[in-house]
Formats: sequence, C-alpha cells, structure tokens
Amino acid sequence: MRRLRPDAVVTVDGRTLPACTGQSLYGVLIDAGIWWHRTHPVSGAPEAGMCGMGTCLACLVDVDGRPGVRACAVEIRDGLRVRTGARR
Repeated sequence: MRRLRPDAVVTVDGRTLPACTGQSLYGVLIDAGIWWHRTHPVSGAPEAGMCGMGTCLACLVDVDGRPGVRACAVEIRDGLRVRTGARR
C-alpha cells in the first residue's frame, strides 16, 4: 500500500498534527493515538468512536468552533482547529 505524504496541518486540543487532504478527521485522530473523543454525559467515562461512518455519534468533536460535529464525516483541509471533549 502506498502512503500519502501529509499536505495539511490540523490542530487538535492545541496539538499540531500532519494530515492529508481528503482524509477523514477520525482517521487523523486515530493515527495520532487520540482514541477518546468525548466523555459520557452521565458517567463521565471517556468514549471513543465506534462505527467510523456517522451513525453512532461517539466521535463528536468541535471543529472550527462548531460543536457536535462527527469526526468521521469531516474531510481534512489545511488549518482545521479541533477540540475534543475528552478529559485529559
């Protein structure tokens, strides 16, 4: 399999990550080892995305100030600013 060269930069929770345009944000997060995207609204336990195709809502993040965006449905473009809801 041929690997693409990163041509974009995404900032996630203040951390700069290389990415490829056209890649999904969810893929970039997983590649960077960022598994926990939010916390459970009742228990506060960390949650990770499950389906990767937009049906489970477990990969919700804030993108460029817009809350509740599915990371798996966001196509990478240079300069995205992402904030996860996971506690650190």
